[in-house]
Amino acid sequence: YYIYQHRNRLAEHRPRVCFWGLPSLFFGLASYAFWINPGRNDMLQGYSMILSLFGLVLLLLGPGMMRVLWFPILYLAFAVKVADRLWEALAMKLQLIAATGSSIALNIIGVFMNLEADLAGSTITLVKDGRPLQPPLDVAQACAGLRMLMAFIALGVAMAFLFDRAWWQRLIMIAMTIPIAVGVNIGRVTALGLLHLVDPKYATGDFHTFIGMLMLIPAALAFLLLGWILDRIVVSDSPEGEDGAAPAGKPAPLAAAAAHPPAPARLGDLPWGMLLSVAAAGAVIALVVSGVYLFMLGTKSPGELLQEYSDSGGAGILLIAALLKMLW
Repeated sequence: YYIYQHRNRLAEHRPRVCFWGLPSLFFGLASYAFWINPGRNDMLQGYSMILSLFGLVLLLLGPGMMRVLWFPILYLAFAVKVADRLWEALAMKLQLIAATGSSIALNIIGVFMNLEADLAGSTITLVKDGRPLQPPLDVAQACAGLRMLMAFIALGVAMAFLFDRAWWQRLIMIAMTIPIAVGVNIGRVTALGLLHLVDPKYATGDFHTFIGMLMLIPAALAFLLLGWILDRIVVSDSPEGEDGAAPAGKPAPLAAAAAHPPAPARLGDLPWGMLLSVAAAGAVIALVVSGVYLFMLGTKSPGELLQEYSDSGGAGILLIAALLKMLW
């Protein structure tokens, strides 16, 4: 989609061979082979593949086209599996942040519900009406939010580059991906804590995964709000004089418009289009996800579904799944 957006810029350049891409291509291939054996590192294998692709495109298309194509190539870095050692180190820190933030949020909410949240390490014990609820809420590595962090960084970078923005606006949006991801994950653990009051089984299993999927919605809305604010910060001075005439030495408005076509509309200039686009994208994602779930449900017998979901208190989910299967 990014390449399609910039098709006019690509059409301004003719493909030409650039031998400066050969070192990147050969080094990436050699690095990929090394990290298969003896290096044995999946993450560096992925980065080596991206380096090879970068060199290949530069070799075949030249630097003119690479001014556009570098972004979708480097964006593939978000699809590379992070090394286990680095993953565990980051997950542990994010795990403590999520547990601390959600315990504070639960204590604030608990003022209105006679609820307290006692934190011990990454385990939250909820005390309702002076009685501790068992089992306690364990913020495990699955709740650390590292996968959400990677997904939200990818989302923020995409939203920064898919719209016409100044370079400093893009830097702000990329820098805000981590705080937004951490904040949304704290909201996720807080929601699981409130569900824990209803039934502890709601904080585990498929329902736990479903809550994590829903967090993509507030994250996307936060990025849209940030983009809207950044678009409103920039105030451009009008080139026209007070009487509406063009300043001396400047081309007439019609001539200037013909010489310089208007820039693409910013996100903030199309609020209804923005909302419709988000709604359409959400509908497509919902259809894809529901199709996957329907396929998974279709592979199980009614007895297996009843046994699986009745044990986890998911009678409502089972009913919705049955209705979707009939409608399908």
